[in-house]
Amino acid sequence: MNACPKCGAAVADGAEACPACGLASEHFERFAAEELEPPPPELAALWDACIADWEDVDRHEKLLATAARLDAFLHAGRLYRRAARERGAADPRVVAGLERVRRMAEAAWLTRPVASEDESEESRRYRTVALLLLSLVLLAGLGGITVYIVRTLRSGDATDNKVPPVPTRHMSDGVAN
Repeated sequence: MNACPKCGAAVADGAEACPACGLASEHFERFAAEELEPPPPELAALWDACIADWEDVDRHEKLLATAARLDAFLHAGRLYRRAARERGAADPRVVAGLERVRRMAEAAWLTRPVASEDESEESRRYRTVALLLLSLVLLAGLGGITVYIVRTLRSGDATDNKVPPVPTRHMSDGVAN
């Protein structure tokens, strides 16, 4: 039996993933090594303040706001997971902190631009050329429509197709015949 480095749950030997959190067993060693990476200094100082007065909600809020500003959700999650191992996973501050980190990280991820930074220069060039060609086709179509309308108006075809007026009868005695 092994313990999951992410959540601490018992994992049977040979299991493909942690039954509690789903971390693949092939990633256990790398995850355990990454968990030891220190958080940014500003976040570490705020975490120390949270530890000093664990029940102070404002300190936890400052930590989470700073994690959002630094885009350090990974580190905030690690800190709260460590607290879960030390204080117990049912601790209300741990539960609330982990949930907030998860929601904030999801919101930040969902509001990021769609285009990835690793997009190749060639694909960007292709997209630019395709948009340019599409614009030219649309302009040519609009130009053709404009030329047609102008020629039609200048040739007098539009005035030749007028409906002739209806003839009226002359009234000699005031009554129409």
